[in-house]
Amino acid sequence: MKKSNLSLTQSRFAVGSLLTSLLTLSAVASAGIGPIFHERTQLPAPLTATGLASEGTEPIVIQDATVGRYLYVGDAPRFKSENLSLTVSKMSLTLRAQGWVTQDMANDYEYFLLQRWKKIHDAFQTSRMRMIKLNDFNKAAEKEKDRNQRAWLKVAAQYAKHIIESEQIDIYAAEANFSEYKEKILTAIVQSYLKDPTITQEQALNRLASLTQVRNDAAAAAAAAANPAPAPGASASPAPISAVNSGAPLNTPSSTAALNAASSAASLIGPPLPPDGVLSAQVSAPSVEPAAPVQTAQEKLLLTQKESQVLFAQHFPDIFTPDTETRDGAVGYLTFVFPIAATVKGPMDEPGEQIKGIGDEGSIESRWWSNIWGDEFGGMPFLQINDAGVAFHGPISNKEGLDVWYLKRDYVSHGCFRMDSSDVMELRALLPANFGELLKKKKGVKITILEWPDVTDWDQDGKPDAIDVKYYKVPTWVELRGRTVDQSIAEYMMPKAQKSFWLKQYKEYNGWLKSKNKFDAETGTFYGIPKYIEKSGKLARDGYRDEVRIHSFEYRGNRVLQYREANIKLEWFDDDSGKFPPAYFNTP
Repeated sequence: MKKSNLSLTQSRFAVGSLLTSLLTLSAVASAGIGPIFHERTQLPAPLTATGLASEGTEPIVIQDATVGRYLYVGDAPRFKSENLSLTVSKMSLTLRAQGWVTQDMANDYEYFLLQRWKKIHDAFQTSRMRMIKLNDFNKAAEKEKDRNQRAWLKVAAQYAKHIIESEQIDIYAAEANFSEYKEKILTAIVQSYLKDPTITQEQALNRLASLTQVRNDAAAAAAAAANPAPAPGASASPAPISAVNSGAPLNTPSSTAALNAASSAASLIGPPLPPDGVLSAQVSAPSVEPAAPVQTAQEKLLLTQKESQVLFAQHFPDIFTPDTETRDGAVGYLTFVFPIAATVKGPMDEPGEQIKGIGDEGSIESRWWSNIWGDEFGGMPFLQINDAGVAFHGPISNKEGLDVWYLKRDYVSHGCFRMDSSDVMELRALLPANFGELLKKKKGVKITILEWPDVTDWDQDGKPDAIDVKYYKVPTWVELRGRTVDQSIAEYMMPKAQKSFWLKQYKEYNGWLKSKNKFDAETGTFYGIPKYIEKSGKLARDGYRDEVRIHSFEYRGNRVLQYREANIKLEWFDDDSGKFPPAYFNTP
């Protein structure tokens, strides 16, 4: 695909269809990863494994613990269950999420992001809420006196840039008080969302109110067009919109239907958008000066939709693949790839190869403790895959002396698929807001679990790729052994880290199959690995692939913040107490 010349500094108020905008963008994919500093949950001392309750009983000791919580501030859209699918490779230690994008999703993307931001904004207007300060890994490394810790921080830093970093706002600088810090971070978030380094919180709130007004006006106009005024003396027909409130979000089925009708009725309500994208509809007056341009409610709606499409394209220039043929109602799909950790027994262990529904066995929005293993899950989602308790959850690993959550991309778990903090939070953000309700109806998201590499033509260039992501080994400890810090960390830095990871993961399995499979680390090429197909909803192997090369997705920065709500203590394994638990932010 051709590289785009659309600059991210270009005005987001340019116009053009979503498909046209995104076809001009590059297709080099990325994924969200990164270690993050944190405040550990404040556990009462002493707390040991002997103080924990047995499985299935109420934890008495840890009930007195205060809770540190995580909040997703990324830009991932939310998908319906039927439009999202997941694929795990236990050999490559990857999770690929494919989400089908509809035109409406792109049309409403700006509105969606502003709603997400406003929910965060409103929650942090109360003094009950405190953000935990973000830390810059590079600056922390510069200040660290212990050379081993400094070396570790420099390794982790290559994966740890935060999504809301900018030249305009120093998100790592200390402020005089928590209130000032919150205001700075809230501004940084909305500037990141709208790709506008100058927008203020007040302007963002006004923009949201304006978008809401446009949507309501268009819905009202569509309702009026569908139900014209009766002739004199005739009774009026009820409007199909149950509530059209200026400034209030449209969230009722009838109002949403009317809005959708407005979106598709340009020829009935107003002129279609001209090819040059200028909505003018000039009307000449008898005077010398021409009349001001007139915009109908439908024209205003179309303009905001075009602006939203451009914003969508700016957020996902690398991971959107146009496709209007494979799925009805879709204009393409997004591909997110995350690194994972798996069972210590390796890729051929449980869970076995299969297709099933993630969440069919249940999920926890914010699990922070295991009373079996004594591990802290950190208050992140626990998305269960099977009835044996295998799930996607947070990284577990904590760097001693620094309090940094980080993912060990390796075979280190008891059976679950561990994920980086940002990644598991983004995975939850991709899932429907009412995921818990869908689970009760056994409507989990499709997940395919593979032993061998995940191979797919994700960018539709005609050449299937073996999926990888550029997050490799973050060691528990860096051994200096008389070397300088930079010499000691060389093996963990790109590009050497990539080749080392590939050799460790794949060389052991050369010649395992009848195809006499092998892996060439110099070129990143597999020969003779299994080809998978789906038959009647079941996973099956269908011969072997002659040759397939690895495609390594780029990483994206951290997408979470940690926060605390005053006077909140853990009541159970799922942190759902108080006014602002993590689940509160899962809508929109």
